[in-house]
Amino acid sequence: MSPRLAGPLLACLLLAVLAKVPPPQNVRMNSVNFRHVLQWDPPVYHGGNLTYSTKYTRRSCIDRGVEDSSLELKDPCRLSKGSTVDSEGGSNVHCIDVFQDTCSKTFLTKCVFSGLYYSSFCLSVRSHFNNDTSDWQSIHFSPLEDTIIGPPSDLIVKSRTGFLDVSFECPMYEDEHERSCLSQIYGSWLYTVRYWKKGTSSQVNIVTTVQSFVTLSNLESWTTYCLQVQASTPDFKKTGELTPVVCEKTSDDGELPLWIPILAFLVAVVVVLILAICGFYLFLNLQRITKYIFFPACSFPKHLKEYLSQHVYDTPFPPVNSNDEGDELCITVTVLSEECEIKRLSEASAHTSARTAEGDQDFHEPCLS
Repeated sequence: MSPRLAGPLLACLLLAVLAKVPPPQNVRMNSVNFRHVLQWDPPVYHGGNLTYSTKYTRRSCIDRGVEDSSLELKDPCRLSKGSTVDSEGGSNVHCIDVFQDTCSKTFLTKCVFSGLYYSSFCLSVRSHFNNDTSDWQSIHFSPLEDTIIGPPSDLIVKSRTGFLDVSFECPMYEDEHERSCLSQIYGSWLYTVRYWKKGTSSQVNIVTTVQSFVTLSNLESWTTYCLQVQASTPDFKKTGELTPVVCEKTSDDGELPLWIPILAFLVAVVVVLILAICGFYLFLNLQRITKYIFFPACSFPKHLKEYLSQHVYDTPFPPVNSNDEGDELCITVTVLSEECEIKRLSEASAHTSARTAEGDQDFHEPCLS
C-alpha cells in the first residue's frame, strides 16, 4: 500500500474507533421476591446524552437424538443463535434464542423485568446516540437461584397462657397479573423461627414449620422473649432474609399475679390519705382566715353601736364663737369596748363610779387647751 493511501485510511480507522458509542458499564441485577431490576452505570461519553435499550433472551434447546425432547442450557449468553452443542448422550442439541425487547431507548439507567420465573435468561443492555449503537453488555440470570427471598411480612406475636403465638405472612411476589406467595413457585417451603430470652441472645432456640403459624411453648411466665422469622426453600438451598426483631412478654393464664393488685391498692390508699390530709389542712387554714376577716375577736361596744345607729338631727356641740380667736373647742371622746371596760373595772373596782362619771363628763363637756 502506498504511503498516500495509508495515511487517510489510518485516520478514518482512528476516527471510527473514537466515534464508536461506548457500552454501559457495571451491568448487574437487583432481584428481590422476583421483582427483577437490571441496573448499569453510564459510560464516559462526551458526544451527547445517551439512551439505552434492554432485552432478555431465553434459549430453547432440542436434542435431535431424542424425539420430542426439550432442553434449556444454563447459560444462554454463551452460544450464538442457532448453534449446536453436544449433549451428554453424544447427540447434537440445537438451540434457538427466544428474545424479548423491554426498555427501549430510555434515559434511565435501570429497567424492570417482570414475568421471569423459570429457566435461565440472558439480560442485555446497550447504548444509543442518534443512529449509532454500542455492543450489547450481557449477564446470565436464573430467577429461581439468583432472586433474594425477602422476610415474611405482618409478623404478629401474642401471649396466651404462658405461650407465645406467632403468626406471619409468606413473602409475596407481584407482577402485572397476580400477587402470590413464593411457595407457589418453589414448591418446597419452610419457615424458621429463632427465639431467645431477652438479654441472652447467645442462647437461641430454633423451631421450623411449614405453616405460617407456630406456638412457642415451655416458656417462663412473665418473661420477655425476642424472635425473628425467615423463609427458606430446601430444594434450592436458599434461605431468605430475617424479619426485624420483635419482643413480647409471656403471661400466666392471662391473669395478673396477686402482688400486682395488692401493690396497686396500697399505692391508691397512700395517695388518698395524702390528699385527705392536705385537704383538711387547707380547710382549717381557710376557716381561720375567714373567721379572722369576717368575725374579728375585738368588736365595738354595744352602746357605741346603738349610738352610731341613731339618726342625729341637731348638733350636740355648741357653736364655735368666731370672735374668740384665742379659744379652741376640744372634745375628748374615750371609746371603751366591753371587754376592755370589764378588765379596767376589775383592776380598779374602788374607783368605778367616779371614773364612769368623769368619763361621762368628758364626753359632754368641752376642754380648753
